[in-house]
Amino acid sequence: MVDRDVERQHFVRKYNAKYSTIVKLEIVCLDDEAMRFTDIIMAHAHTGERGDGRIFVSTIDHATNIRTGAEGDAAL
Repeated sequence: MVDRDVERQHFVRKYNAKYSTIVKLEIVCLDDEAMRFTDIIMAHAHTGERGDGRIFVSTIDHATNIRTGAEGDAAL
């Protein structure tokens, strides 16, 4: 029978070795700021090498600040 802790440790080491340099960045901003953030990311993340990543711009239908209860743009 396989020891689950040993199996889990093996998985974590394997995952860390493969993905430790990958970053996911999520930014929520006003519509008119989206291209500025895109330009900033491109300027600082571009290496010209495989794996530079992709930028996706999509809409947020609704935002609510949990602490204040502010909604919409005021939640940002």
